[in-house]
Amino acid sequence: MEAKNKGKNSIGIGVGLYPDYNNAQRLYSKLGYLLDGNGVHYNYNPVMYGETPKFDDNLNLFFIKRIAIQGDAPELANIATPSSQQSIPMAR
Repeated sequence: MEAKNKGKNSIGIGVGLYPDYNNAQRLYSKLGYLLDGNGVHYNYNPVMYGETPKFDDNLNLFFIKRIAIQGDAPELANIATPSSQQSIPMAR
């Protein structure tokens, strides 16, 4: 609710990639979060082609969820847009 009160149109969350995070990955999907489309990150930096990052808690995928705004069509409530993806500060 805080993000909506601050005028944000989406929220984001990061999740680890190794098996300890499997339940969280499934939960975020069930809650309507979508992959942000920016690939894997290590320490909040994109992992580039050919790099070999350490496989630990800092290796993450980020998910986003659009916040329903008054007047939105219900079917649009969880659709992320490219402009909303670029404006989301990811916090751990």
